Amino acid sequence: AAGIVPAVRTLGLAGANLTVPFKERVLAQLDGLTPAAERAGSVNVLAWEGGALIGDNTDGAGLIDAVKEAGAAVEGHALVLGAGGTARAVGAALLDAGAASVTLLNRTLARGDSAASAIGADAGPLTPASFASLARRAELVVNCAGGEAASAVRALDATALPAGATWVDANYWMPDPPHRTTPGLLFLTGHGMLLHQGLRAWR
Repeated sequence: AAGIVPAVRTLGLAGANLTVPFKERVLAQLDGLTPAAERAGSVNVLAWEGGALIGDNTDGAGLIDAVKEAGAAVEGHALVLGAGGTARAVGAALLDAGAASVTLLNRTLARGDSAASAIGADAGPLTPASFASLARRAELVVNCAGGEAASAVRALDATALPAGATWVDANYWMPDPPHRTTPGLLFLTGHGMLLHQGLRAWR
């Protein structure tokens, strides 16, 4: 990670896209952050503004674009699984888009509390009981938890969600994401989010 930003500067690159684990590690080396990147606490795009190398985060806006493109709403109650940079970006974007509430559910509660506090969301443990208590009114679930949390996500009862709820799995690389075949659930893979964050990054 230490060589990424110097390489962009030295090689005169117009910009760069980053993914985990570099999204948070480069922050101290940049000249500034966009408001979206500040709220997310991570960057996935580096671009020049004049002579300053700025970090941006298009993950949250890309998620919003993908959900709307699928005909689903983002203004209701939302559950975001995970508390890393993607989860923070998605949670912040949902709140900015008018979500009634956003709750981050994470296996490590202290990290979930910290991430939620940073964006003005609520937090809870990533457990079946916590999910069940919140799922009844959740119109949208976005799984931003990493692959190592797949078993914890599979343990959640997605049938507790209201009919017509939307589930987005940001882990577009998973061949068999949890809850893909849950009846009555609009399931979106992370490919839509990947596409739209890339479009915004390119712009």
